Amino acid sequence: MPLLPIPYAIDIGERSLKVLLLTQRAWWDPPHRMPRVLARAEETIPTGWIAEGIIREPQLLAAFLRRAIARLGPWWLRSPFAILTLPEARTFLTTIPTTHGATNVLGDAQHLAGAIPMDPADSVIVTQELPGTTNSTRTIVAAAPRTLVASYAKVCTDAGITPMVFDLESAAIARAVAWTPLRPFAPMAIGA
Repeated sequence: MPLLPIPYAIDIGERSLKVLLLTQRAWWDPPHRMPRVLARAEETIPTGWIAEGIIREPQLLAAFLRRAIARLGPWWLRSPFAILTLPEARTFLTTIPTTHGATNVLGDAQHLAGAIPMDPADSVIVTQELPGTTNSTRTIVAAAPRTLVASYAKVCTDAGITPMVFDLESAAIARAVAWTPLRPFAPMAIGA
């Protein structure tokens, strides 16, 4: 049994808001490796509230998110935590050659400045050495503008939710592809 409530999975797009609450299946349930949807909500966001990944109406969007979560179901399904995807149009994911390992990439601003199309000083950057490689190969770099992350965090906190993780849509898809299931599957990005 988890120590914390299961966080919501939230995808805020320009035209839609999707909220999922997932749980693991029991070990005796045959597809026990696949999560089970406990609750799901999808709402159409009014035009103009978000444009090119930039939240234009944060107070309205926070109230909209609060109402969508209230419609998820009974109170015992509610969670104070969330995992969010950041808009793909405003984020960046790449791999870069490294010689000193992922821990030194963040300290090398000049190396990062040439690898990402944004100022490293104004960005939230996460790096991870590619699995199964040596220190002289490649490192994954995920970056998002600091103001973008702050605006999505503010919408969540204004809606009464604590964001635990911000994820890039492209990184989530990459993880799904890297995961090796016991049976065939198809990763999909469904956005609107």
